[in-house]
Amino acid sequence: MFRSWRQRRSASLDLSRWRRLRDSDETTCGSSKVGGRGAPNRKELGVIGLSSLMSVERGLRVLLREIERIISSSDDEKVVVVSQWTSMLNIVAFHLTKKRIGFTCISGEVPVKNRQPIVNELNSDPRGPRILLLSLKAGGQGLNLIGANHLFLLDPHWNPQCEQQATDRIYRIGQGKPTFIHK
Repeated sequence: MFRSWRQRRSASLDLSRWRRLRDSDETTCGSSKVGGRGAPNRKELGVIGLSSLMSVERGLRVLLREIERIISSSDDEKVVVVSQWTSMLNIVAFHLTKKRIGFTCISGEVPVKNRQPIVNELNSDPRGPRILLLSLKAGGQGLNLIGANHLFLLDPHWNPQCEQQATDRIYRIGQGKPTFIHK
């Protein structure tokens, strides 16, 4: 645990720097855009705290292990992975692709008219992708994801209502399976 506000702030800044560095090198969910104008370089970011970097890596390993366990345990289990950072979803997408695990993605880059077919496929197609990567903002309202019964919240949001809305995407009337929320 952190002993002081300064340590918390320092760890938060380290994680923000790491995210900016990661964003400059990653591809985006559903496209092949690499880097970008104005992306920070490594010198500009300074030294990144090792503990922050290791914490993210450890969380990613646990997430991937849990996803593999869930999809191998039963054919009707489906997973929604939620993050407020699309760059984090890009990293998850990269690792899922590497492990040959099918997924779909809804983020701000996906036009609103194209979201409902993705939702319908998740909810009703047993042979479709069993994992949905969901941006917290893009999936905040209006999505009924009762086809999934596991939801992973990758990073805490400052407003707990945003997390509650994400949780309510799968835990709602019509959900016939036990629902699990992983934080």
